[in-house]
Amino acid sequence: MHRNSDLQISEREAETTSSKAAKAEFSKSYDQAFRLYIKAAEQFLHLSRSSSAEDRSKQKWKSSAANALERAERIKRFVEALRSGSNATSNSSGPPTNDLRLTPIGVNYFSPQEQYYILKKGATVNGLVFPAWEEPVHVNKCDTIYADPDGQPSLSPEQHKVAPVWRRPSPKGLANLKDADSCRPVLPQEILQCVVTDCSVCASLSVCLEHCRRFGSKYMKLMGGYDFPGSNSSIDLHLAGWIPESAFERERAWDRVERGFSSGQCVVTLGTGPSSYIRWRDIPLLPSHSYAVIDIYETEEGRLLTVIDSWVRSNGSKDEPSRILHIPWTEVLNTFEGVYLSWDPSIWQTTLIFHSMWKRSAADEAASRQTQIEFNCSSDLDEEIWVLLTRHVVDARRSTDFIALRVELEDDFAQDTDVVKNQRILSGKGTYTNSTHILARTRIPKSLRSGILSILASYEGDFSEVGYTLTAYSMSTTKIMWVENNSDPPFTSKIEGSFTAKNAGGNCTYPSFMVNPQYLLTIHPMKLHGGANVAANRTCKLTLGLRSNKDMPVNMALVWSEGRRVTELSVKDIVATSGAYSYGLARLTKSVSPGEYTLVASGFEPHHMGPFSLHVESSLPFDLKPIPNEGAGMYSKLVRGSWDSDTAAGAPSFGQYSKNPVFELEVPSTTQLMIRLQLLQPSTPNALNVTVYSNSQNNIKASLGQRHIATSGAYDDTIAGVATPQTTLGVGKYYMVPSTYNPGTQAAFRMVVYSSISNIRVTPVQGTRI
Repeated sequence: MHRNSDLQISEREAETTSSKAAKAEFSKSYDQAFRLYIKAAEQFLHLSRSSSAEDRSKQKWKSSAANALERAERIKRFVEALRSGSNATSNSSGPPTNDLRLTPIGVNYFSPQEQYYILKKGATVNGLVFPAWEEPVHVNKCDTIYADPDGQPSLSPEQHKVAPVWRRPSPKGLANLKDADSCRPVLPQEILQCVVTDCSVCASLSVCLEHCRRFGSKYMKLMGGYDFPGSNSSIDLHLAGWIPESAFERERAWDRVERGFSSGQCVVTLGTGPSSYIRWRDIPLLPSHSYAVIDIYETEEGRLLTVIDSWVRSNGSKDEPSRILHIPWTEVLNTFEGVYLSWDPSIWQTTLIFHSMWKRSAADEAASRQTQIEFNCSSDLDEEIWVLLTRHVVDARRSTDFIALRVELEDDFAQDTDVVKNQRILSGKGTYTNSTHILARTRIPKSLRSGILSILASYEGDFSEVGYTLTAYSMSTTKIMWVENNSDPPFTSKIEGSFTAKNAGGNCTYPSFMVNPQYLLTIHPMKLHGGANVAANRTCKLTLGLRSNKDMPVNMALVWSEGRRVTELSVKDIVATSGAYSYGLARLTKSVSPGEYTLVASGFEPHHMGPFSLHVESSLPFDLKPIPNEGAGMYSKLVRGSWDSDTAAGAPSFGQYSKNPVFELEVPSTTQLMIRLQLLQPSTPNALNVTVYSNSQNNIKASLGQRHIATSGAYDDTIAGVATPQTTLGVGKYYMVPSTYNPGTQAAFRMVVYSSISNIRVTPVQGTRI
């Protein structure tokens, strides 16, 4: 009855909205009518999705929604026709044509209708339908026997091979058990892994029983059955409402984990890796196996964990039951691949929940959705905000769904000042995983009391639509709220590219960094109709996203360079970076002034190759164009050599310059020429120079005493090496001299000679071998 009453109220609200829309249309308030018809359609659609309504009512509401959408479309077409001038008859009593504008209607993803729709889509798991929990279910653990309305949980093929059966105690047996010990708590070591082959289920049950014994917590149904691939216990326990955490600074976590476990706010399980040979001291451990932790404590002997292995081992005539191990914390970190934590959500005073869906537009494209949280802190201490991403499970056996989560402070304050160091770091932040959950913990420094938290949830897999839930947690001293009216940026562009053998230069520690894909980003100031710049638009909010496949770590750097190609990263020239290299996605947000910038996209190593897409969002108009590679449109010739004990002569000021390696360059016709000199292994800084001289006297020492034809300039130790400017050379012979500043520097080098003609000749004439 209560449910029907709610439906009647919602129906009246939808009909009222529709009536207001019709009145607005009649009075020629087309913008208001358009928005009200869209709202009415959403309300009727929401009603039609109700599981408790009759089919006849659902059909009526669907029809009403269709009618409202049709009226909205008619208004849209009518207004577009008036604005385009196709309606030649002007009605003087109507609104002026220039005033006919319809406010764009975006989907309100935070509306109750959209949230309900996502939840309903994700309510089917392994073929079973799980309606929303509107009221708690109370089960008396001793007086009643639970009967699952879906029947007994399904078993896996491996379990069916040993012919297990589900059995209930007989009424007589129940009576005897009640009289004796029916309500005695089951101990965690009594959970044995035998017929139920999933180790994470057993580990989950063990830690739950220990928590029940200590703190009186209550029972759960995991994953709709036992027919699902192995996971970890923190994922299983999330179905009981606890917050899973698996990626954290393990070496610094002892105090936090011990304190959480002792207070009952945290339970812990461990997981081994896939190696077939895993031992703790002399005890063999199973590969890819979950272990329950039933105690965490510190003694004079050190920090210890009490660990249960629930696997039943057959030893000939008898089975060996579960065993208990007491393992030091440091040895836990060295032996187990995973330490899985599950946190009691009640430790947080504020919780936000948002349901959404990834929708891919192409089969080879990952999907991402951005959400924002506004926060205000009232304490004088550092605070934390936790964000949990949960992928909706439709089929528990699916293993091709990968998700990633990036949570960042959207503020200039959050930019790491050591930007060049960040360009050399490979981060696990935002890494794709086939887990159903990812937790991100973001520290809010005490010097930043308010701001925006940017959340990017990403999906890569075989399915075009996948639902997910974001849950945010904070303390009472930090108020958080979703940013619901986040409008789309007015200017966007997307470019497809690829890292190949020619342009995959790796990070900035490689001399090949300069060959990475680079783009000229020109941001224009907004102009008034008269052509003058708008003074209020002096800065531009810019968001850049670089997406690759999930196994490729990528990065972006935005640099002041007047639109030129960047050969190295200098702190003074960097405007913003995406931070450390992250798998599958790099992202940065920055407020910048109009002007010309160079955007550098890179993978972590030169061997990281594959397609990528670059997406730019801006509050001001912009142009984005690829910057040609060095020597683009020219022929190139690679020359290798080295400075040895005889030829490492150093700069001219040391008096032995003519003993350096010398190459003869023969030019058959006028050409444009450019030369780049690089160390093959730039492990230590070495200042370099390359200079071209005329070979008019056919004598090396005399020719090198003349004024040069082209030079790379002052000796420089940049990791990308040095280069001459593009120079015009006439027909003739020339000498090229690569040198280091300090004599005695022995190293291998390479020179790339770019020319506008193909038939120049380069020949070593002194002191080097090619």
